[in-house]
Amino acid sequence: MPTTPTSCQHRPHPGATVSTDTITGVGDFVEPEVIGTDSDTAARAAAHVEVRIEVSRSPVVDLPYCDLMMNNGPA
Repeated sequence: MPTTPTSCQHRPHPGATVSTDTITGVGDFVEPEVIGTDSDTAARAAAHVEVRIEVSRSPVVDLPYCDLMMNNGPA
């Protein structure tokens, strides 16, 4: 599966990582992830990160990349 992954730490939030993937023929995807012991605090931090990186209003994609590629075909 042709992808170009990139990850970076979000300094204001320890445990927060933002990963991006560019999948040929499908598009660009962003995955903010926050690891913490308190799920409510982690959820608030993830929401804050999404606002800061301006993806909070983007649609959520819950299909595996393989399914997206099979549904969209080559670019």
